[in-house]
Amino acid sequence: MSALKVGVFLDNMKLAIPQAMDACCRIGADGFQIFVIKGEMLAENMTKKAREDFRKAYESRKLVLSATCCDFSVSFDKPQAREMIPKYKAAVDQAVDLGTKIITTHIGHVPADLAPAVCDPMQKVIEEVGRYAQNKGVTFATETGPESGATLAALLDGVQTRGVGANFDPANLVMKKFDHLQSLRDLKKYVVHAHAKDGKKGNGEVPLGAGDVGFPKYMALMKELGIDVFHVIEREAGPDPLKDMTEAIKFLRSLPA
Repeated sequence: MSALKVGVFLDNMKLAIPQAMDACCRIGADGFQIFVIKGEMLAENMTKKAREDFRKAYESRKLVLSATCCDFSVSFDKPQAREMIPKYKAAVDQAVDLGTKIITTHIGHVPADLAPAVCDPMQKVIEEVGRYAQNKGVTFATETGPESGATLAALLDGVQTRGVGANFDPANLVMKKFDHLQSLRDLKKYVVHAHAKDGKKGNGEVPLGAGDVGFPKYMALMKELGIDVFHVIEREAGPDPLKDMTEAIKFLRSLPA
């Protein structure tokens, strides 16, 4: 594996899983992240043999599963989130079987004033899943974006477990007009995984290098802060995500080491 760990979000390729894994190899990715929220990848649908076969499939290709994504589109301040806890815990067990130590999700919008009516229920859900994850050697990482890094860090500071972390997505922050560099500093101790995505301030996603993230400076700050994580290219827009991912890998590897 190269010094810079670069992956892709497998689902963005819009290919069957085996073909997508093959594409990862062709375009020079070190690994990948994958959704585990429905169909054959949902934990409750995945038998022990299916999990073993999946792991053998990517390991035989010399790829790494950087993380799974169990984003069920539920805001953690809502009653439905507590009902979903068994699914998140099942995703933790599945992650162990599949060979990764990170699962990522979105938790909804954290208010800047950390209003207890919203944050208290959020923290309870995060803490219960996080404790379960910690006991399994897994980190339950929430993705950045709807709030500043300082706000998310303050929320996570109130959770009593080491099983929680952050999946840092600079583009999500940029598109919401937050300072992504300061957010990275604020979340330093929590960042366990990152999405390599670019976007325009107050606007939408664009190919890597064409937006306002400023990857040379951003990646230099990652190094300065000692954050060594997988950078998974997420391309949710555009007519040819595979082409964009191929160019994105070249772009990331062209940056100063």
